Amino acid sequence: MPVVLKNIETILKSDGSDYYSKIDNSVLFNSSTRSQAKLTTGAIDVSASNYWICNCNGATTFSFTNVPSDADVVSLVIQLHNAGSYALTFPSSVKWGGGAAPAFTPSGSDLIGFITTDRGANWRGMGLNFNADVPFTDPTDA
Repeated sequence: MPVVLKNIETILKSDGSDYYSKIDNSVLFNSSTRSQAKLTTGAIDVSASNYWICNCNGATTFSFTNVPSDADVVSLVIQLHNAGSYALTFPSSVKWGGGAAPAFTPSGSDLIGFITTDRGANWRGMGLNFNADVPFTDPTDA
């Protein structure tokens, strides 16, 4: 049986670009002018993108900022490269399955995801894909 989507709404930024789409107040995806964003520090601006790429080159402390205040559900993905070679620290608001962040690949690509249902007060952290043979592609070169 097909799923019927109701009450689809697109929220726009003041400059007219897509901000995110909602169905019954649940965020499906953010759609900024960039589909991917390069993570150069641990600060993740949730309003800028929902897919971040990090070529890890040192210890990193992550944080989430600018979570949409009118969304019931927000999700994002981080593509990590060589993350297992460095200490990564996530906010205390991140709750990982099993109680701890997964072990990351020292030389390869990992995908992790986050979802919040309370506007960023708590995030569920999840491992999505590990040790993938995916080369680092700098999104600013695209």
